[in-house]
Amino acid sequence: MRDAVGVFDPRSGGGGITEAQHENLDTLVHWLSEDNYQEVVRSGGKVTSVINWTDSGKTTKIRELVITRSSGKVSQMDFIQYDGSGVEKVRMTGVITRVSGKIDHVVWTETVA
Repeated sequence: MRDAVGVFDPRSGGGGITEAQHENLDTLVHWLSEDNYQEVVRSGGKVTSVINWTDSGKTTKIRELVITRSSGKVSQMDFIQYDGSGVEKVRMTGVITRVSGKIDHVVWTETVA
């Protein structure tokens, strides 16, 4: 049996790779080859999130970018990956540090649900 991303689920007896092994693969291909509906959400004219859904009916989230601002400038970005049921699996949080008003660096933290 294949999971939502087309990887055999070893729990089903179908063989393939484990979820941990799958996490270590270069997954850029998923972004390029999947069909999805992308929604851009704005507040006050500024983008607050970009959500990839399985379809235009917004049935199930695939991934999401959440943008947080402080004093009008982006201060944090959260990239969230959901499983095939729309449950959060992994979150990458980037906290932005500015020097003289310009981005100096971003510290990334991964949280696995």
